[in-house]
Amino acid sequence: MRFSSSFGPRGSPGRGRVTSVTTLCALGLGPLLFPLVGLVAAAWGTGAFFALCGALCLLAAATGLSPVLRGVGL
Repeated sequence: MRFSSSFGPRGSPGRGRVTSVTTLCALGLGPLLFPLVGLVAAAWGTGAFFALCGALCLLAAATGLSPVLRGVGL
């Protein structure tokens, strides 16, 4: 079975790009941000840090689910 170069193994476009960005953020940027986490926790407490993380996750989910972005192609 052949696949088009713009489609992943399951036929969904952009699957590799999403994995690449997720991996970069989780494994590449995470260790670089650990000192920032310590500074925020020391300055405002861990509650503020977790609230900020939750807000960023909600923003990312809303952005990913937006109909405008879901229909965009390269």
